[in-house]
Amino acid sequence: MVMERVRVKKAKKETILWKDSKTILGVRVPTEQYTLTGMKLSVRRGIFSIRDDECQLYNVYDIKLERSFLNRLLGTGTITVFVRDVTDSVLTLKNIKEVEDVKEQISELVQSEKERVSRLPLRRPRVEAPMEEIHDDDGYGDYDTPDYY
Repeated sequence: MVMERVRVKKAKKETILWKDSKTILGVRVPTEQYTLTGMKLSVRRGIFSIRDDECQLYNVYDIKLERSFLNRLLGTGTITVFVRDVTDSVLTLKNIKEVEDVKEQISELVQSEKERVSRLPLRRPRVEAPMEEIHDDDGYGDYDTPDYY
C-alpha cells in the first residue's frame, strides 16, 4: 500500500510593523514581547512557560494610554487594548518606549482593518434540515440527521 504525500500550503507570513518588549527602568526585559502586524496584535509572556495572546485588529473597540510620572521621566508608557474576544478581552502592553507613536499606529491599523473587513462579502449561513426531517431512527434517544448531509 503506497501512501500519497499531501502538501500543506503554508499561509503567507505577515509583515511585522512594530516589535518591542517590556522595559524596566529603561532596560528591555524579555519576559513580555509585543508584535504588531497589519492584521493582528500579539503578546508573548514568559521565559520558561510561554503564553501567547493574539487579537485580530478588527476586534479592537478601545485603546487606553497610561503614563505615570515615572513613565514620563523614562519615556515609556502602558497601552491597554480592549478587544471583543472570548479568551482575553484586554491586552496590556506594559512600559513600552515611544508609547504615543505606537498607540497612534495601532489606532490607524485598527481603522484600516475594520474598513477592509466591512468590504468583505458576507458568508451564507449553513442551511439546517427542517425540524420535521430530524428524528430518532435507531432508538438511542439522540436525533439522527438525513443521509444527504
